[in-house]
Amino acid sequence: MDYLFRDTNRGKSSELSTSNGSIQDELRQVLRMREKRNDLEIHKTLPIYIDQWSNNSDVFNWLNAKEFSADVVKRFAEYNGEQLFAVRVETLIQLCGVKEGRRLSSQLNLQKSVSGYKTARSSELQKVLARARPKYEVCED
Repeated sequence: MDYLFRDTNRGKSSELSTSNGSIQDELRQVLRMREKRNDLEIHKTLPIYIDQWSNNSDVFNWLNAKEFSADVVKRFAEYNGEQLFAVRVETLIQLCGVKEGRRLSSQLNLQKSVSGYKTARSSELQKVLARARPKYEVCED
């Protein structure tokens, strides 16, 4: 099977030959591999939210609504929103296992984003940028 490409800069045509159907075969193979991937399973859960001010009861209900395992729910049952938001990804993976740890981390990132949660680092960065902005604006004038 031959493909014809036009070089728009020169107005000439050039041909690119490929072995018979190799591109289609490769595409089919990639699509089959993608269909077999089970780590992309998206499961819809109840639309329930937590934020940094959520109490441990809210966190418990959220973990159950998001269908985390009983072990994960039990492990974090006494955490409030601020404490749960502070847990690092590595710790979640260590405590919950790779699959549930990553899933919990992802869900927590969504909750942080939805709630407008600001970490100390981001607020510190905002302060540094606020101090630097006037200096930059003076230099521009």
